[in-house]
Amino acid sequence: MPCPNYGVLEKNLTFSIQARSSSGAPVDADSLPAYKVYEDETGTEIVSGTMALLDDANTTGFYSEQLAVTTANGYERLKTYTIRITTAISAVSVAKALSFICMGEADVTVASGDALTTTARFKTYAGITSADDDTLIGLLIARATGAIQNYCERTLVSTTHRDFYDGFSGDMLVLDNYPVTAIQMLSGARQTAFGLMNTSTDAYHAMASVTTTGLRLLVQGGDNADDTTLTLASYSTLTDLFTAITSLAKGWGILQNSTLNVWSPTELLVFILQSVSMIKAC
Repeated sequence: MPCPNYGVLEKNLTFSIQARSSSGAPVDADSLPAYKVYEDETGTEIVSGTMALLDDANTTGFYSEQLAVTTANGYERLKTYTIRITTAISAVSVAKALSFICMGEADVTVASGDALTTTARFKTYAGITSADDDTLIGLLIARATGAIQNYCERTLVSTTHRDFYDGFSGDMLVLDNYPVTAIQMLSGARQTAFGLMNTSTDAYHAMASVTTTGLRLLVQGGDNADDTTLTLASYSTLTDLFTAITSLAKGWGILQNSTLNVWSPTELLVFILQSVSMIKAC
């Protein structure tokens, strides 16, 4: 993006251009590009300057500059600013215009929690000072967030995803959820972490299931009837988790894959098992 869509008051804004020849190939300009910044349709620039080459050792004709978007430099909230850049390439004069809207920091809405905005930010935008309708506003924000995400067919609020993909597209892995702010783990395969068997002779049903946070062990009927969920993050290794399972004394037997016993239980995949099965991890 040569220039962001908006700048935030009292913050810096970086813009860039790529100089090209008539054939479209990257090329250095005859001289460093000059720029002027105009507010709305005011005919006099509020600031001017010269751009500089960026990463000149590895690029050709790539220029950037940073603006201090401050009230002291003449920028105002909710005004539109145009950056006019001029230079010459192979003795031919060229010009390019970029633009952005100046926002106050309180105007910049980011996804927070389970909603795309907050009650306080909406009230500031709408000019509401009373707290009488805070509950209603919160419900409407939640409803609007859900509608927007359903329409876009993706999650827009910041959250944790655990996704599975069937192969790569060339040398790239195209993700369903983006942008990515952090990657905790990337694995190319799934492995059998361990198996569970319940040997209770008087139980009529036994089930184990892995959720995103816990291992649920359910035994129905008989002396070992029980429904316990072990929090995965409470155990450092699978060995620690096995000890906790055994300590329940509810008839659970463990088929271990000793090579994976040092793994963290939080790496277990969400899974539902009936009586005797294997639990996967990646």
